Amino acid sequence: MASTVIVLQSDPQASPAAQPPPRLSVTSSRLVHQHTLTTLRLVSTVHVLAFTLYYAIPDGAEYYRYMTNLSWAGMALYLIIASGLSLVATISPHSQPSAWLSAVCSTLFSLSYALSWIVSIIFWTLLVNLFDKASTSDAAFRLVNCHALNFVIMQVELWTNSIRVPFAHIGLLLAVLVAYTGWVYLLRYAGGVGWPYGFFVFLDIKERPLVAVGGIVVFVIIFSAVFTFAWLEARFRDRVLDALVAKRLKREAQAIMAKDKTQQAPSAQDGPSGVVRSSSMTVNE
Repeated sequence: MASTVIVLQSDPQASPAAQPPPRLSVTSSRLVHQHTLTTLRLVSTVHVLAFTLYYAIPDGAEYYRYMTNLSWAGMALYLIIASGLSLVATISPHSQPSAWLSAVCSTLFSLSYALSWIVSIIFWTLLVNLFDKASTSDAAFRLVNCHALNFVIMQVELWTNSIRVPFAHIGLLLAVLVAYTGWVYLLRYAGGVGWPYGFFVFLDIKERPLVAVGGIVVFVIIFSAVFTFAWLEARFRDRVLDALVAKRLKREAQAIMAKDKTQQAPSAQDGPSGVVRSSSMTVNE
């Protein structure tokens, strides 16, 4: 006696495996192609380095008494490292930067990004009258470049890279504030260098110690508030770009499934849409 046994086999090609989200690193982007990110970083690096060297060399030590210029130096260092890592990733796509170098790059980005907010806000609220003293177009360009273009550069970086901004980095930012205040005091009291900004006369700890302490506390509060706002923007960026990546992966998966369906021509004995196929064998009893 012979009977037919139906064996059901799942088709591994019927539904593509879900693609994992792309790995995020200091050299990846959720918005643009790797080559585009590398190009943007190289262009920014060239501009920042050229501007920094053009003004830093003739100004000498005076250049480094301003927070704006120090923030530009930090941004230049970040862009050099980030551009180098991106260039390596473009040439060798499977390479990954070391953990410590990624940590350094991420930290420099957080500080440079937050300082771009702080420098721009302080200038356009407290120091905008410096435009009246800009006697040449070069001086005016320098003011705009230092206090506006830096913000644009870091906004482009924020939205094209995949570097997270931990809220814990607020401690690093406040440490930078304390270190800069100490640096200004050192230049003033030990080097005889003038105050970098007019409002620093209220931070003269020798002449007005209580006012100076109160002013430092106020700046700590301001810096903390600005960093919090910058961190919220970075979080918003992550939510928007993560959603875009998820939608793109879903569309790609649907396209693959649609392509598989058109390539398969299941017969009446095949399972629905080729997902389940049947085969028969005769068993003699």
